[in-house]
Amino acid sequence: MTPKLEKLLKAAPNLPSLPGVAVELLAECRRPEVDLDRICNLLGRDPVLSAKLLSVANSSSFRRGSPVTTVRRAALALGTNAVTTLALSFSLVSQRAARGSFDFAQYWRRALLNAVAARALAQQIHIDPEEAFLAGLLQDIGMLALHAAVPEYVDLIKESNKDHLRLERLERERFDAGHPEVGAWLAKEWGLPEALVHSVLSSHVPLTDERDSPLGRCVAVFGYVGSVWQSGVDKVAAKTAAQTASRWLSLSPDAVQEVLTRAEDAASAFAQAFEVTLPNAREMKGILAQAKDTLVQISLRAMQVATRSEADVARLTLEKKSLEQKYSRDGLTGAFTRGHLETALALAYDEAIKFDLPLSVLFCDIDHFKKVNDAHGHAAGDKVLAVVGREIAAAIRQLDVVARYGGEEFVAFLPDTAAQGAKVVADRVRERVQALAVVSDAGVPIPVTLSVGVATTGEKWASRDLAELLAAADGALYAAKSSGRNRVTAHEAGPPPSRASRA
Repeated sequence: MTPKLEKLLKAAPNLPSLPGVAVELLAECRRPEVDLDRICNLLGRDPVLSAKLLSVANSSSFRRGSPVTTVRRAALALGTNAVTTLALSFSLVSQRAARGSFDFAQYWRRALLNAVAARALAQQIHIDPEEAFLAGLLQDIGMLALHAAVPEYVDLIKESNKDHLRLERLERERFDAGHPEVGAWLAKEWGLPEALVHSVLSSHVPLTDERDSPLGRCVAVFGYVGSVWQSGVDKVAAKTAAQTASRWLSLSPDAVQEVLTRAEDAASAFAQAFEVTLPNAREMKGILAQAKDTLVQISLRAMQVATRSEADVARLTLEKKSLEQKYSRDGLTGAFTRGHLETALALAYDEAIKFDLPLSVLFCDIDHFKKVNDAHGHAAGDKVLAVVGREIAAAIRQLDVVARYGGEEFVAFLPDTAAQGAKVVADRVRERVQALAVVSDAGVPIPVTLSVGVATTGEKWASRDLAELLAAADGALYAAKSSGRNRVTAHEAGPPPSRASRA
């Protein structure tokens, strides 16, 4: 996150903050030994919070016997950790102060559906469901912070047209950071546990370093599972939920069905306690039925295409594990290495075929790079490579991958992105690079432009294999350079041309 954005956030008068009871609860939880009586006394100071906690404790999702009538009995029945995380959850949803045209009702509806899906998903993979519930509510808290700090943020929300990944892309273009980073910053400012801070940071894509955890991977999935409830009868939402659950948690479509059923059973009780309006029962059941039909079709398709030998399956499993453990970056540009790209792109291509989703590839080449080295020296050339790599990374989503392919070439791939969306991203990348103000060590300005070739499989054209998709993007790049450079050219349906010299 940039210092400029952090300064804006710190100066925002309406930045979300935790109530006093929540702050004291966090302090109590940081003690070596949590005092049950102290927690009950803290909660007892807030009758509304206590009433909501008892309401949830007596719901079908929690109750295991006679009615729970006191906060102490709730703490004994549920455990202090569950009571504390639920109390913090209620405190979060109190952040409803309306300003401008920000739709707080829609925001908290999405947050609660994410949280309910997270809890059901956590039960499926046997991690703390209440911690996952709180992480679900926190997933997009950075949106509230950006709204408080930047009045025009609502315009980005409108422009995204309820496409969450597109919103993140717009945020990165405007602020050089997305709401996951902003939310993690806010969670850290509040003093929340590191596990929750990291879960917010990985709210769209799991972290790939030592901070990775089952909760982090769960967070990266449950937003897509929760989106099923908000999409009506959109088959793509169910496909995407199955895809991410398979990729990051190794869950089958059948397991995703079970998660959706659990979430649907618990949603109404939580909605009543949190005073959040959800789709009515008939709509929820209709959405669930449609999602189940889609997931059944995905299961059948997976069975039909699962013709690889056991050796191939074992190889792909090892490659995936290696990819999750490896975070290989080019030291100069910060982009991934070519080796990492080849592994990641092969997995993405397999998933695109399996789930019948589009996959776009951008082949990028710095124009007249040899002239930069000849005129200004290799140190200036390295500076150009570094800033171009950063600009490409800043223009794409967390979900996308950019790598240094070799020399002055970069390749980016965009999962689940159709040709039109890929062309928009490529144009943005080209424009950002053209706007760079690079200066040599001698103070001489260095103009920098980029040519980009785009190819998309799975829409109007289907490549026979990954090599053909890369060849199509490479051929489109050659066409862009041949027609004058500093432009974007998309591959048209048909066999890609062979690679030619680009002097």
